[in-house]
Amino acid sequence: MPKVSACMPIYNTAPTHLREAIKSVLSQTFKDFEFLIINSSPDNKELDKIVAEFKDPRIIYKKGKKTLEISEAFNILIDMARGSYLAICEHDDISLPMRFEKQVAYLDANPNVGVVSAQIRWFPKKEEKGEWQTRNPTDNFNIKVKLMKDCALQHPVAMIRKSVLMENDIRYEFRFNPAVDHRLWIRLIDFTEFHNIDEVLLKYRWFGGNASVLQRQRLQDAVGEVRIYAQNKYPALYLEYLARYSSRQRVWLFGFIPLFKIIRRPGKILIKLFDRITVIKIK
Repeated sequence: MPKVSACMPIYNTAPTHLREAIKSVLSQTFKDFEFLIINSSPDNKELDKIVAEFKDPRIIYKKGKKTLEISEAFNILIDMARGSYLAICEHDDISLPMRFEKQVAYLDANPNVGVVSAQIRWFPKKEEKGEWQTRNPTDNFNIKVKLMKDCALQHPVAMIRKSVLMENDIRYEFRFNPAVDHRLWIRLIDFTEFHNIDEVLLKYRWFGGNASVLQRQRLQDAVGEVRIYAQNKYPALYLEYLARYSSRQRVWLFGFIPLFKIIRRPGKILIKLFDRITVIKIK
């Protein structure tokens, strides 16, 4: 049996992006993996041809019987997977060559950790603006604190210990599309520990076709629901988040009119006029 199952749903992917994503997986320095690809847009015949260009025997290709949501696609891949570890691979990102090797080594050495992720680098648009790399916390407690508000584990570069999902009957949940990753991490808080390798192991393609861009309102609604659940279930972690990541100060006019509100967050200061209008933003 392979050690790792690389899991990649594809959906109307741009041909150039898909070829680059597949090549990056097949070019890993760690070789003991199967590469599971599911076509979530079965009417798109071009994707069949692109996958067929790669003659690597590790590729196992499946077509969905219907158009699949991301949660459905990943759940099918989990059921197909024979590996002990699930490497999440998205259809337009580029995994750096040492990604699998470093993540497997970490999970092998730390059986208490069920999810290991890493930092990512955005390209090309955010890279051009200077917003080029994540700086998520690395240790378990700080990751869980940040999960109360933000997705502190980057899903496109995550590797998951399959047994943690199977033993606790946890899967991706359709109701939370497209914020299924954040929901998954929250569900796993009680059952395992998390870690982020503190180096960039994936280049994340940021462009107008990202699901997070195309489904912005749906994403915001789903993230809001995940946050409410997390904050109610883990009040101690949420209080720690508030104490650590957010502080607010008001400047009053005549002692009773709220003139300015100053909001301090990690790496950012916002000054709002009359509590509503942002007049200064400092990064």
